[in-house]
Amino acid sequence: MHQWRNNLGALLIALLILIFLNQCTQQNPYNDVNSPPHIPNVLFPTTDSTNIDVLIDLRWEGSDPNPGDIVTYDVFLEAGVPSPRLIVADLTQPFYRPDSLKFSTTYYWQVIATDNHGESTVSPLWSFTTRSEQNTPPNMPTYSTPEDGSLFVPINDVVLTWTGGDPDTFQTVTYRILLDTQNPPAQTLLVDYKETSLHLPLLNFDTRYYWQIIARDMYGAETAGPVWNFLTKGTSILLQDHFDGYPIGIYSPPDSLWRYGGQASDIRIVNNVFYGSAGNCCKFIDNSDESSNYLAATLKFPKSVGVFEFVWRVETSEDFFGVRMYSGTPDDAHLGPSVSIRGDSLQYYDHTQNWQYICDISPATWYLIRLVFDCDLGVFSIYVNDELMIPDATWRGRNLDMIRYIYFLTFNNRRCQGGYLDDVFFYSDPM
Repeated sequence: MHQWRNNLGALLIALLILIFLNQCTQQNPYNDVNSPPHIPNVLFPTTDSTNIDVLIDLRWEGSDPNPGDIVTYDVFLEAGVPSPRLIVADLTQPFYRPDSLKFSTTYYWQVIATDNHGESTVSPLWSFTTRSEQNTPPNMPTYSTPEDGSLFVPINDVVLTWTGGDPDTFQTVTYRILLDTQNPPAQTLLVDYKETSLHLPLLNFDTRYYWQIIARDMYGAETAGPVWNFLTKGTSILLQDHFDGYPIGIYSPPDSLWRYGGQASDIRIVNNVFYGSAGNCCKFIDNSDESSNYLAATLKFPKSVGVFEFVWRVETSEDFFGVRMYSGTPDDAHLGPSVSIRGDSLQYYDHTQNWQYICDISPATWYLIRLVFDCDLGVFSIYVNDELMIPDATWRGRNLDMIRYIYFLTFNNRRCQGGYLDDVFFYSDPM
């Protein structure tokens, strides 16, 4: 019995020792021996590389085998001497941009990594040679598509592609893209573009476009490509009205073209305001917050792709006047392109049910509006006075297949002392 008690006591003592040792280990998570950082590995410029620009970041890889250790870096750099001097210490990120590198010079550099326990490792000695001071302009852009002089190009699927680049391999080249209906093109579509292909916004039917690419390197040297052109496919006019054939006064629309709603006296034909040198236009008046009026047309041949063009103006900077296009019943579910003069700005109603800014509007000034839509893409382009303002506007409705109805209107919660409309056209592909 006595022997059994002695054995039990020894077992309990051993168990207590094991528990104590385990607790000590848990209370000292850094009980392991510290290891120095990994040897830094070069990323850029790689050793013995040539034709390197003078504006660069030195980059390397670095880490530490001990979780939680903090590593800092000292960078050594020297021109022409394989024993570089310290230029910066205690970096926390594995990159550094040196100042005042010289052209046509060989540099030697090295990195020392140090952890928060004072352990260090030294990288190999690396070298690179900078480029000569003479900068070579970018390559002349050459075209790929569409082929120069192409005909019958679809308005909704034009992709410009070209070749570019720079004879100096260190250079970064960007492109300025000119697109216009005039030759040579003057309107800039994009600047600082880095790719060599671009899907154009929706264009106009039966129009010859001129385009040009100007390449620019990081030192400002430019090379202009030739001017290329293409002609979009032809069109049919499905709706047009100049309002010149109607008598002055209360509007009585032809049954085959327009219908109206609201107070008849609020829509009238006038000739004291007109677009161009002479003629009539249609005037909308809405002096009440409780009423609205509209002029609506039904397309005989609904279209999934088309161009809607008109001119309009308002009398005051407080007038609200709009246009809406629908695929079916005129409600939110079928609402397509929607644009409005809202006080002193032109805006469109997007898929988030918010009005988005297009441009400023001045009263008593005519504006040519062109809306080019594609129901398959679910977007439309907005042109104001032949200038592309919004290339990819969206609309409120969902799953629109065709545009069937067009409404010009005032709003029941806004006033319009005078909204004027003229030269209305709807174009689409030949039937």
